[in-house]
Formats: sequence, structure tokens, C-alpha cells
Amino acid sequence: MIDSNHAHRPGSSRRHPQPSKPASASSSKGTASPSSIGGLATKILETAIPYKSVRDLFHRAYEELEADCIVFKQVSSQDYGRIEKSRDRREMPGFRLFYLADHKLLMVTIPTGQHERIHSYLDDSVVDQLRGMNITRDEWIGSGSQTSHSKRPGASGSVQGDSTRMTESRVERNSWPTLVIEVGHALPLNGLRLKMRWWFLASSHEAKIVLLAKLYRHLRLIRVEKWRERPYHRTGATMTRAAAAPSAVYPYLDQWVEIQMAPGITETDPARLNPASHVVASDGPRPLRLEFDALLDCQQGPGQGDILFTVQDMQRLAVTAWASVN
Repeated sequence: MIDSNHAHRPGSSRRHPQPSKPASASSSKGTASPSSIGGLATKILETAIPYKSVRDLFHRAYEELEADCIVFKQVSSQDYGRIEKSRDRREMPGFRLFYLADHKLLMVTIPTGQHERIHSYLDDSVVDQLRGMNITRDEWIGSGSQTSHSKRPGASGSVQGDSTRMTESRVERNSWPTLVIEVGHALPLNGLRLKMRWWFLASSHEAKIVLLAKLYRHLRLIRVEKWRERPYHRTGATMTRAAAAPSAVYPYLDQWVEIQMAPGITETDPARLNPASHVVASDGPRPLRLEFDALLDCQQGPGQGDILFTVQDMQRLAVTAWASVN
């Protein structure tokens, strides 16, 4: 069993302490999201770049060759419309946009190879396991990075996720995905958690599971967080009116996994391609579980069950991510 304080390297009896990381990553299982959309947006805006023009945005994106995300502030709805048209004309191929109208905040994701490999590995792993349960691609459909829009108060804006998937019936009624995967390297963890908050609120809680994967290159560490929602429970007279509503729910960290290169191994060391060179720490005996009923909007049948990621699966994720660093 792997506990949350120590990670056991396969094939060795030696234990390594849990890797150090930014304080914002220290949430434990079951804890609520650390802030509201507004609170998280305010933190991200503190280090955002003032928006000037589409041309300036384009040049900055290509100057920051190692960054997979740039955040801009003071982006009006009219500015965003022009940016979106430029992207749709393929002047910014592959760029993914996340826009919060109320905060005039824009995140521009410029996917690197490493960024794409991480979310593709997680997405493909879910698809492969479901296929083994006789769930076909026609029943479990990827919507890729298509644009989702919201006019919901507090979540007005739009986003293209890294990977999104939904059932066939949701596609038919143009609904929201059940599973969302978001990855970040240059974007801080709070930026990923802001996206998570948006997906739950904007979808009117139709999104069921949001996976966040944060890459800490200087630590040679990948942190994966699984977020879900649950109802508020009355704890006393201090409960807010909003929380008292029967439908009120809040996001919470259901599981986390961290995968780090073993000491002495670097980004260019051939040993990084050996799964056993990556130390896995998690909050339970099995790193990651995605519930079948949440993904498929139905109860499991014979031969079906939850999606399970093992320690070895997480090690292979790390090998995939570090195969190259561009």
C-alpha cells in the first residue's frame, strides 16, 4: 500500500519522503476547492499580462516556446471575439482559449508535445478500459477540445478543454461532458483549479469528474488530481442560504496522485524511460478510480466496473510524459 506521506519505489525496500511542492498543491483527499471562481481568478490576475492586441498575443505565444499557457488580463468581450475569430481562421493553430467574461481574464494554451501526451495518455487509458467492457467509441464519445460556452452567472465565458468525453445521449442533446481532463505546466495549479471550478458551475453540475494534471518540471514531478462534487451538509446556524438550497453542491478533491523521478535521474537520463524509475505516491492503495456510473450516466452491468489506474499505469504515464521535454 502506498500512503500519502511516503512513496515506495518498486523493487526497493527504501522509502523516499513525499516530494516538496508549492503550498497550493497540499490539499488532502476530501478537502473542498480552496477558493471560489472569483477568488481563484483574482489570484491568477495578479501575475497576468495586460492584453494589447491580437498581434501582441500571437507574438508572445511564439516567444514563450517552453510555456504551454499564457494568461492575459483586461480582455474585453469585444477583444475576445476578435481573438476567437483569429483562432478560427487558423491564424493561431492549436491554441485553446479559456475566457472568463466577468473577470476579463483569458488563458491561452499553446499545447506542447509533453502537454498533449499527458492528457492523451489518460484519455486513451479510459477508452481502452471501457472497450474491454464492451463500451464502444459510439457509446463513449470524445468531443476533444470543442468550445463550450456559458452565460451562467459567475461562470460567463467559454473554454476548450484538453480532453472531454460524454455519452452518446449527451451528444444527441448537445449536453456537457461527463469527463474533463486539463493539463498545465506553465499554468499554476490554482489556474487548473479555476478551470475545474468553471466546468462544474458552467455545466450546471452536468460535468461529473474533472482530472487535473500539473507538471512541475523543476521537481520532475507530475501531480494528478481527481475532482468531484457533493452536497453541502448542514453543520450549524452559520450555513449560508446558498448552501442550504437542496441542489447546492461543492467541488472537493476526491483523489490525488504524484509521480516523481527517483533521485539522481534527470530529464535526459535514459533511465527515465524505465517505469521503475518513477516513484508513485497517492492517498490510497490504488492511485486512481473513475466511477462507471459517473462516466456513463448509468449503472454498471455484468463484466463492467469502475476505471482503475494502477501504480504501473501511473509510472507509464510518467514515461510517456518524459519521453521528450518539448
